Amino acid sequence: MVCRWFLAGALAAALAGAAWGAPTGQALTLRECLLSALENHPQLRAARARVEAQGQAVRVQEAPRKPSLEASGSGRAAEGARDASAELRLSQLVTDGGKTDLAVQAAELEREAVLQDLAAARSDLVLEVQQAFYALVKAEDDLEVARRNVAVQEEQLARARAFFQAGKVPKSDVTAAEVDLGQARLEQTQASGTVEATRSLLYRTMGVSPRGQALSVTPPPWTDRKAPSVEAAQSGVAARPDLKAQGLRVEEASRNVALAAKDLAWNVAAWGGYGWSDPGTGEWKSGLTLSLPLLDGGRTDAKVGQARAKLEEARATEEDLRQKADLAVVEALTELRTAEESLRTALLVDRQARENLDLARGRYREGVGSPLEVSQAALNRTKAQRSLAKARHDLRIAWAKLEHGMGTNLADLEGEGR
Repeated sequence: MVCRWFLAGALAAALAGAAWGAPTGQALTLRECLLSALENHPQLRAARARVEAQGQAVRVQEAPRKPSLEASGSGRAAEGARDASAELRLSQLVTDGGKTDLAVQAAELEREAVLQDLAAARSDLVLEVQQAFYALVKAEDDLEVARRNVAVQEEQLARARAFFQAGKVPKSDVTAAEVDLGQARLEQTQASGTVEATRSLLYRTMGVSPRGQALSVTPPPWTDRKAPSVEAAQSGVAARPDLKAQGLRVEEASRNVALAAKDLAWNVAAWGGYGWSDPGTGEWKSGLTLSLPLLDGGRTDAKVGQARAKLEEARATEEDLRQKADLAVVEALTELRTAEESLRTALLVDRQARENLDLARGRYREGVGSPLEVSQAALNRTKAQRSLAKARHDLRIAWAKLEHGMGTNLADLEGEGR
């Protein structure tokens, strides 16, 4: 808990400083972004309010179990005569055939379901933050690639000008280098715009306002992780909070069937009180009230039929959710394996592109290469680095989707942002 408040306080201080236009240089980790989202996002505030509302709904259903106290009085004056009366009555339900118990059970199940809805909203938000966070990581990587490409093209232009002045290359080499530099600077500007856009998206998922802040992020270190089998992943689907919530709603619908059948149940209540009337007479009273519905025009049968239909709907919805969850896990595993292969390939391509660029620049430096060769090699290196950044991004997102599909992406955040 101390760690949680320390991180939240550090984040708030950093954001406050940036809001005043002070350069914070703050690079947030994924965990800090997640904590901010779990504390501040309006969707979670709304979900927590629904939990509170359902807690009060349980109290409403429990109320008939408790005694009630009622006071009443009347007075009359006519033709010079006056009379008045008052009564204080205490009532207590003795039995209603289990109707109140079933209503309370249904309300408690709905409260548990709403709590699982909150957990599902937290899980969905964690995935949103991860996607926005890694999108910003990729955008910053792309911007760094663009900056390095500008540096390469500036160096190439300086070398072309020096060779031209020395009479070693024609003017067209200088022009070609200037064009390449201009294109590199354009790509850097575009990459910078993408960073700003993805930064704004991350702020939104964190539940805070940008207000001109210059946030940067620190990606978590790479770790070797082994993907689970399809069977293991699908067996873990039961941990998903949305499936737990729907399972509870199936139980609630079952209670509602029994509750609907209790509309014709008998009701016994005990009461006692004191009555007073003018001129000064009073007495204690007590008794039992028995209520036994006999006919209701088929209303109870209709309510039971309606409740059974809703129970069937809840069961069908649960099965549909389970099938979708199984499919989501299979798709996430497929994306994960594809991303792993893509990353291995991207690393090889990047190494080859770096070697080719070094070779092309060396050949041009020795006067045996051409600016076109350098330009093409630089372009290929830039593409390779972007592909590498994308492969890393795709692998991180694939893991995030798999953890979300298995309902395990809250494991490291239990107790945070509730």
